[in-house]
Amino acid sequence: MVEFKHLGTGIVYLMCIYKEGKLVPFSVPVLLRDSVTTVYLKPDFTNRQNVILTRKCKVSIQMLGFAELMVGSLFQGSNTIQFGHPENLYQITDVPDFLEEKDALPDKKFRYVRYFSPHKEIHAAEIQFLGKNEHGETVLLQGKPIWNFGSDSISNPEPVNALYGDIRTNFDAPCRFLGRI
Repeated sequence: MVEFKHLGTGIVYLMCIYKEGKLVPFSVPVLLRDSVTTVYLKPDFTNRQNVILTRKCKVSIQMLGFAELMVGSLFQGSNTIQFGHPENLYQITDVPDFLEEKDALPDKKFRYVRYFSPHKEIHAAEIQFLGKNEHGETVLLQGKPIWNFGSDSISNPEPVNALYGDIRTNFDAPCRFLGRI
């Protein structure tokens, strides 16, 4: 008999043994709904579905706190690098979930785009700016990353960590904006 204690709920578990250098399942997946309810997930090979998994576990309390700090932040466009008169393209009004995409379809074209935080810090794993090319196709905007560290901050050497397509790297710094020119 095998007994597991103090397991997280709302998670699917697959029990395995380590045999000849490989993990080998010895049961069907088990969904632990709450502290007393378990559901055995028997696969139905006749009705297959394609699934995209974005997380292997719940969002941590720290990551949820970072997401909550994004509420009130703005995506802005400008034709001057100083953003003297930025135009708001989109405002985050709710706590973002994992890998959210939002449309901000301005009637104008902008030379500069940025993510602006009303707080004194940014915590981001990935921020992307998309636009249309000359053929009307959606493309990832390229360009030189820009950012603004507060006057009392210590420069983080890797602000581009949030701009180059790898969600496993982060940018955390006392900073008001991050964008592309």
